Amino acid sequence: MENIDPRLLRAFLHVAREGSISAAARRLGLSRAAVSLRVRTLEKRLGARLFHRAPRGLSLAPSGSGLLPAAREIVAMNDRLFERASALSHRVSARPRRRSPGAAASATPDPTP
Repeated sequence: MENIDPRLLRAFLHVAREGSISAAARRLGLSRAAVSLRVRTLEKRLGARLFHRAPRGLSLAPSGSGLLPAAREIVAMNDRLFERASALSHRVSARPRRRSPGAAASATPDPTP
């Protein structure tokens, strides 16, 4: 089974919402060519046309409409996973470092002169 890059799904979702590759590119902070490539790559990987292309923009094809709920769920899960991992890494790095008992003993000065 193959994996789908969440960036492809995110581009798909933005194009579906905006109805335009140019508008989606602006929202994503990417070039129009990069968004177009991501959509084409996703279509190729899935073996389905996701959008009807027209002079005034794009509309979802039936396969695109069918993919939309799962794509939203996957992207949302990806975002939650990243947020949780980021929060965990911040908590771990914010904890004071524990010294091993041996290190603490060797760092304590000898009380006898």
